[in-house]
Amino acid sequence: MGPKTFEESVDLVLSQIRETLIKKHHDYGSKNILEFKDLGVLLRLTDKMARMKNLYGITDGSFQQKTTANESIEDSWIDITGYGLIGLMLNKDIFDRPSANEVGPKVDKIGELEIDTLMDMGAKAAFYRIVAAARKPYKQNPKQCIQDLKKCLDQYDPAFVNKVIELVRYEGEKK
Repeated sequence: MGPKTFEESVDLVLSQIRETLIKKHHDYGSKNILEFKDLGVLLRLTDKMARMKNLYGITDGSFQQKTTANESIEDSWIDITGYGLIGLMLNKDIFDRPSANEVGPKVDKIGELEIDTLMDMGAKAAFYRIVAAARKPYKQNPKQCIQDLKKCLDQYDPAFVNKVIELVRYEGEKK
């Protein structure tokens, strides 16, 4: 059964684009994009637009949709959207991040505390609960605890993360 709402339709298409973008990133890496950055993305988008003009029959003036063996219109739309996402990531300076398989398993706990559940409580409550939960792991292995905290909180405001780490260090080093 297909999506019932616009939002479900967006989620369905985005999941397909995400899957394709991740597969292609795995195959090609990031160096090909990082070498020319926005200019490289624009060049690839130009290639895709030329392809779309051909597939829609604009190039030859027939205005008849064509099918090809190697790349469909849908594939081209997915690639165009993927390049748009890459452009946005470049502009936010986040495209050069390693793939999940390069950084190891996602850390989502500090001690026995699940970070996602905690963050739903609100920033102030989360802040103090994270610090409390990190005391024991910090005393056992300070370096690993700080690395885990950074991985858990990487999507949050850096100032918040730094304040958490600062207080965890302070609390963890108390006698």
